[in-house]
Amino acid sequence: MTGPDAEAWLSKGLAARAPATSPMNSLLDVIPFPPYFAYPLFDYHGGQAASLRLVAVVSFMLRKAFARSKPVPEWLAKPAQCRISWMDTLPTESMKADRKWSLPRRVIVLCLVLCLAACTGMPEGVRPVADFELDRYLGKWYEIARLDHSFERGLTRVTAEYSLRDDGGVRVINRGFSADKGAWDEAEGKAYFVESPDLGYLKVSFFGPVYGSYVVFELDKDAYQYAFISGPDTSYLWLLARTPTVSNQILQRFITLAGERGFDTDALILVAQE
Repeated sequence: MTGPDAEAWLSKGLAARAPATSPMNSLLDVIPFPPYFAYPLFDYHGGQAASLRLVAVVSFMLRKAFARSKPVPEWLAKPAQCRISWMDTLPTESMKADRKWSLPRRVIVLCLVLCLAACTGMPEGVRPVADFELDRYLGKWYEIARLDHSFERGLTRVTAEYSLRDDGGVRVINRGFSADKGAWDEAEGKAYFVESPDLGYLKVSFFGPVYGSYVVFELDKDAYQYAFISGPDTSYLWLLARTPTVSNQILQRFITLAGERGFDTDALILVAQE
């Protein structure tokens, strides 16, 4: 199956299977995997959405592998927000010139893309805290506020628990209650520092080798009682705390700092913890 044929097949399958309310309208639901709760490839609201997103990821990567020059479709309109700068080094020009580039080599490139692509950037104006102490950060945190996303939609009493892994990374257990299902949803991931371990800048994965950024840009340095978290862009934002509620002073500081950094604070959801 040639590059165009493969992409057409994937696109046709996506269009045929995607529900009307599918969040597949934006690449942000496919590529910039959320840094805190769960990657959209692991969807709390049904396996079909997860499989559709996987198809979209493969379609996007095939386009890169085959170096097609056609305009990107609307549903793949936001790849620039995903920091995959190493892709610029792929031999796209030579691939365009050599239409007989072998399928095995294309498959190898596709596999490399799937394994190496990650969204580990951060929004402009967001900087991770310095003097970060992981040992003090471990333990249970309550989600106080967030921006809405399909992977957390409808969930309340959301918590995150961090513990050390044997390989030196961080085990992430995220949990939330779905009123629609009347049951708890849980996801396990892993996190590692992107740079030095004293910088609040980590990458989190809930799906194999694919990572998303987890940036602590504000932290209670005295007692580690609250933390402000950003993802790869301004659509990902969380306020975490050691207790189910926080003072109005902390909440207002969160809103102020987030607003100054370009986040849509009017869209914040205050998470019920009762």
